[in-house]
Amino acid sequence: MDQKYQNIIFMWTVLILVADRNVSSASNLTTTINALFQKLQNMQTTKYNPAVPPFVWTKFPGVYESDVKMYFHGAPVDSTLRYVFGVFDNNMFATAWVTTCLLEAYKYGKAPKPTAQMLDLSINFIMDHRNKNLNYTNSIMAFWPQLYNEKAKGYVSTPVNLLELFNSTYLIDWEPVYKELDKLGLQHVTETIKRLLANR
Repeated sequence: MDQKYQNIIFMWTVLILVADRNVSSASNLTTTINALFQKLQNMQTTKYNPAVPPFVWTKFPGVYESDVKMYFHGAPVDSTLRYVFGVFDNNMFATAWVTTCLLEAYKYGKAPKPTAQMLDLSINFIMDHRNKNLNYTNSIMAFWPQLYNEKAKGYVSTPVNLLELFNSTYLIDWEPVYKELDKLGLQHVTETIKRLLANR
């Protein structure tokens, strides 16, 4: 069958399925939207949380959850490592993107209105990412929180938790970890860790 006709049949099928929805479907959609809104609301950090790497990560008020993942690949167990281990990332982009999506979903869709607290937390977090090295109002934004660096004599955009993770690696005796990983057949993970540690 010609591709053009396949596309037309597909479109008609979609139209029939959409037209056949009943009140129950609309109700299910509303329930789903509200559940997703609640999930996002719960993902926003409301107060400062200090780090205890690698178990608890620093979280700044207003940030929406975003994780840095290592790209372990290969056997199925490697994908498990990707899903299980992540480093919470306090970046401005994720919070700006989620906040924009929430506002647009409210304005153009049927999503709940973001609360004043959600918006205040987000905006304050985002505004804290303005370039602190300029002593005037500016629109130059940093991706990560800015920490004062005495050596540089200025503020530096810093992936706080990644830095904490790398600093905590000096406290670990890696040989027993390597042996356990090797016993599990994860020699390539051992090599990845060694390579990362060599570049810290």
